[in-house]
Amino acid sequence: MLRYDAERVWSLQPKPPGVTRILCLGDSCTYGTGVTRADAFPALLDQLLGPSVDVVNAGVPGYTSYQAVRYLESEGLALEPDIVLFTLGFNDRRSWGALTEADGARIVFMYWPQSYNLEQPESPRLTVYQQRMRRLAERDDHALINPIPALLPLTEPVHLFDKVHMTALGYATVAQVIAARLRELGWVPDQP
Repeated sequence: MLRYDAERVWSLQPKPPGVTRILCLGDSCTYGTGVTRADAFPALLDQLLGPSVDVVNAGVPGYTSYQAVRYLESEGLALEPDIVLFTLGFNDRRSWGALTEADGARIVFMYWPQSYNLEQPESPRLTVYQQRMRRLAERDDHALINPIPALLPLTEPVHLFDKVHMTALGYATVAQVIAARLRELGWVPDQP
């Protein structure tokens, strides 16, 4: 799925055998605000991982971690995800609390790169929220994805005017980092 679209989510069929389904939960950065549907990172991730992986974009502009967790509990798990990728943090500062791997879905957190993270390439800094996310992932043994190092060497702008949402180049780089990390973890096939 390329964007959160209630009709598309509701029309998803049960996951076919042999397919790995990734449910991307998040806010406007996951949704793809500022770029075309095809340039949002979940769409690019879907292309990178090939036909044996189905990437569902359930990003909703303005969503908070509370809303994403509620969506996962009320509707998201019905989509039979094998992996749930959480990319949130701008719309709230709520503690995630104890988030466990539910119904066999693996949990992975990802830092959403902000321009703040890229201001000092020699020593990139994390926001307080990103630091809390890292501690939570470590505490509860969840996977963590950090695309910041991959963005540092790029010479073209990766953020839009608001310094939060990405350009097509930024989203493409983030999708490549996610694909590589999920392959490294052995959660998706090595090649599409």
